[in-house]
Amino acid sequence: MRVSGHELTRLQSESHNGDIELVSFTCGHCFSSKEFDSTLARFEHSTLSKVPISAPFLISKYRGNGLKQLACPDCVHTTITKIMEFNKI
Repeated sequence: MRVSGHELTRLQSESHNGDIELVSFTCGHCFSSKEFDSTLARFEHSTLSKVPISAPFLISKYRGNGLKQLACPDCVHTTITKIMEFNKI
C-alpha cells in the first residue's frame, strides 16, 4: 500500500505517540482508526434510509475484524448515490 506524504502527515497529526493504526480499502483510501469510526457513523446514518436491506450487510463487513475487501464507506456511498440518481429512485 502506498500513502502519499500529504496523507501520512495528516494521519500522523492524529497520533499521540507516533504509531498509526490504519484501515485501508480496495479503492486505495485509508483512514486512521478514529477517522474510520466517524466515517462509518456518517455512512451508516446516510445509507440506511437509501438502501435499508443492503446497508446493514455493508456495515457488518466494515465493522468486522481483519481485511476489509471492499471500497471505503465514502466511495460506496458515492456509488450508491450515483446509481440512485441515474435510476431516479
